[in-house]
Amino acid sequence: MSSSQNKKLIIYGTLSAVIAASLLISYFLVLPFLASPNSAYNQQITESWVSYPTLSALKNASDVIIVGKVTAIASNNTGATPPTTDFSIYVNETIKGNVSSGSTVLVRQVGEILPSNRTIEDQDDPMMIVGSNLVLFLEYPRQTLNGPIMIGAPLFITGGPQGRFLLRSGLVYSLDSISSADSWIHVKVNGMPIEQFVSQTQSA
Repeated sequence: MSSSQNKKLIIYGTLSAVIAASLLISYFLVLPFLASPNSAYNQQITESWVSYPTLSALKNASDVIIVGKVTAIASNNTGATPPTTDFSIYVNETIKGNVSSGSTVLVRQVGEILPSNRTIEDQDDPMMIVGSNLVLFLEYPRQTLNGPIMIGAPLFITGGPQGRFLLRSGLVYSLDSISSADSWIHVKVNGMPIEQFVSQTQSA
């Protein structure tokens, strides 16, 4: 075999090795995104909540129930484990609790909104979106399970996704109506007029 043929074989062999290495690297870079459609944007965490079988149980477990709008992200608590985010909620109507209509309350959600709209969140409890209108069942944090409430601290949504209802064009929807991950939720609402939902909640 001539020296020129040897050189060609070496060149072809080197190119093949480079191409193979590039394909292998690309495979491992892309694989996580192929494995989970959300992973290109989200990091998943896992939470657990008390299950509320009825609207009455959800109401009784809540200190505050409001109809409101998410107006801003007040702060990201990145040092917490897991991280949490505080949202400013403008109160349009108070259904239960000592919160005035027209005021703003802070609601803390487990998870974090990262740059480029990526999130750290539980797939059952996606991060709230600024500008969205909601009915929220809320509870004050307590230092112990049955201890006194911590007035002035950010509120938490009762039961995670169970206590958050979307309000769109005057109609109320529970999260299971838009996400199959929340099919386990017991209090299901799919397009109920807000006036009817408020009335049912008040009488529950």
